[in-house]
Amino acid sequence: MIMAIVCCFLGLGFGAAEENAEEVTVEFAQEMGEDELAGGYINSMMPARRLLRAVRPSGLNLKGANRKLYTALRTRISKVASGEESSTAFEIPAKEIFEQWAFTAEELGIDALGMYEEEEDEFCFYTKVNKPFEAKVAELVGEIDFTQVMACLMADCAYELYWFNKSYTVPTNDFDKQISEDYTKAEIAGNYKVTLLVSLDYAVRSLAEDGSVSYSRKAVDTGYGESVRMAAENAAEILAEYSGKSDEEKLYGYRNAICSLADYNYEVKKDTPYGDPWQIVWVFDGKPNTRVVCEGYAKAFQYLCELGTESAEAISVQGAIPAGLHMWNIVTIGKRNYLADLTNYDIGLDLFLKGYSDGDVENGYYINYGSGTILYTYNRELNGRTEKELTLNPWDYSKVRAAGEAVLPDGIEEIEDEAFAGAMIRSVRVPAGCRRIGERAFAGSMLEEIWLESEETEIAESAFEGIEEYVTVNRGE
Repeated sequence: MIMAIVCCFLGLGFGAAEENAEEVTVEFAQEMGEDELAGGYINSMMPARRLLRAVRPSGLNLKGANRKLYTALRTRISKVASGEESSTAFEIPAKEIFEQWAFTAEELGIDALGMYEEEEDEFCFYTKVNKPFEAKVAELVGEIDFTQVMACLMADCAYELYWFNKSYTVPTNDFDKQISEDYTKAEIAGNYKVTLLVSLDYAVRSLAEDGSVSYSRKAVDTGYGESVRMAAENAAEILAEYSGKSDEEKLYGYRNAICSLADYNYEVKKDTPYGDPWQIVWVFDGKPNTRVVCEGYAKAFQYLCELGTESAEAISVQGAIPAGLHMWNIVTIGKRNYLADLTNYDIGLDLFLKGYSDGDVENGYYINYGSGTILYTYNRELNGRTEKELTLNPWDYSKVRAAGEAVLPDGIEEIEDEAFAGAMIRSVRVPAGCRRIGERAFAGSMLEEIWLESEETEIAESAFEGIEEYVTVNRGE
């Protein structure tokens, strides 16, 4: 009896050791570069953009052990992508993969599994367990089609695999048998092992004494994923804080939130590789050492406005100011466009929702900020925006907001030429007795709406000169 017993600490030895495992190179279904993968992951994580990937996962087509292995790996891949874990050497317990991973003696075709040794305080399997148990495990492992599992993961998790260098080790395992707690079943112990190798751009780096740098093939620098995750959470909090408020409150609130989170990155030079300092992640991640340039400020403001505002809109535009190349926003409220430069606002210059003092789209706009003036010129080749989108309003939003309503007396018969030219009025009500509105009567004013009680009131062609696109004319109301 004793000679026929082998204690359970002996391994069954399925598969080769991972250190000697060969590598397999694969390709994504659609060719994507490292930058595109990383950018795609940001889009999928940031609030509301997850809807862009609301498609049926290909992994749902897998069955049995392949489906369970897919699910287990996808969970681990997502944790690596978000910075929760760094290791890409995945070890998955048998119970996560196989629907049945424990067997009675009867299921193995034998009369008993083994015996409990009181003196050793351990359970020892009979040697006759080995062959049928190995056969069960081999059968289960044989059902795994890892090539297909990997194909589904790359199709469904392409962006979460931004760190993946498109190669992996051939899967191995250290499956062995162990006795269940009630001593009635032989369980599959151990793990299914596979390593997805890491791109150098996202790998953990080690600095040697001689100054050389080495890169891990099995560990991702968690800082990137953690930053994306924190950025998504912070952006969602900002959107939630101002949900239900007016667009005006949102614009000022978004501005203040961005300026409180971001700082300008003065270390960026002409030869600095394009990357995080230009992106919204380093705005929203809340980390004091991740600083951005003007592009980060502008993109972050546009992003919040895209998701949060109802009628106000913000676009990012490229061009130059006397200090050099620059990016800022144009905000449209009530059909009028205003300049919003959060970068310079953050250092104390009053450059938010500003109109111009002089200039045009072709030659640029001069913007007053209190103690001085800055010329903003567009790079028309890079912007791809229409003339209408780039045309600024001559008034600051604060002045337009302060403008009131004019109600004309009933006895008035005519609004004379240039009567309200340049006036700070947003709306006017014209009585039924008024027969004519004169030349340039409201030219260059802040007028947005005019109510004419009579259908017969004549309007001079130049009455709204310079503000035609902003004015809504209502008759008979």
